Amino acid sequence: MSLVVLVEDNPVDVDLVQLAFARSQDPPTIVVFESAEAALAAPSAELETADAIAIDLALPGMSG
Repeated sequence: MSLVVLVEDNPVDVDLVQLAFARSQDPPTIVVFESAEAALAAPSAELETADAIAIDLALPGMSG
């Protein structure tokens, strides 16, 4: 099973990503963080084992 980390503050965008992956043949586990700070505070093992990380480039507080 694949692991995707999503850093996104917009719940509609989170739903769209989850829906898109749910339609795949082998849906990954998706871990969602609502801010960059929350993602950076996560256990490093969780981020290091991710198969993909998608980051919103316009997050409040910390972006880019």
